[in-house]
Amino acid sequence: EVSCDDENSLGEISGSINGGVGSFTVTAAKIGGEPVDGSKISLLEQKFTITDLELGEYEVTVTDANGCFKTETVSVTFTPKELTITGKNIEKIYNGQPQSAEATAENYQVEGLLQGDEITSITFIQDNPLTDVGEISYSIKDVKIKRGEATVTCFYDIAATGATFKVVPRPVTLTSSDSTKVYDGTALTNDEVTVGGEGFATGEGATYDVT
Repeated sequence: EVSCDDENSLGEISGSINGGVGSFTVTAAKIGGEPVDGSKISLLEQKFTITDLELGEYEVTVTDANGCFKTETVSVTFTPKELTITGKNIEKIYNGQPQSAEATAENYQVEGLLQGDEITSITFIQDNPLTDVGEISYSIKDVKIKRGEATVTCFYDIAATGATFKVVPRPVTLTSSDSTKVYDGTALTNDEVTVGGEGFATGEGATYDVT
């Protein structure tokens, strides 16, 4: 069985020898492929291990000192490691433009990723971008994982859960300017207004009367 935690080999076969006479030899070959290199086969007393195997079916043959042998077919498979990806609720301030949830590392949590592996690609999907204030759900798809240059996505059983993307109101403050004058019987006016907070979105503004 292949261990997703094993950084040194893809898979292995191990077994015990019962019966037979004298010393033993063990050979293996991938069905439809080449024989396994002898350097990958270790035999200690009556237990053997065959390492660094690709996935597939193998014929393993044990031969004793009298030339008697037995061959069995063994499958090398793997159990994917569970990986959980959970999206976070995301907020963006209204800016007058269509906006979507961004698939950046700070916007999701990961549990179960092995040391040395890295999520190199991930996609957040929502039905449509949001321009106005509101909220929409997004899902997580197309996760790709690598270890160095090797793609190891298939070694994981990935459960990905999205969350909510929200566009929130843009905070804008309007502050009228202070002004003074000596009394002359006429109204004091000053139409200057300072725009603060996040300011207006590009291309937007307001009209107002200062009294």
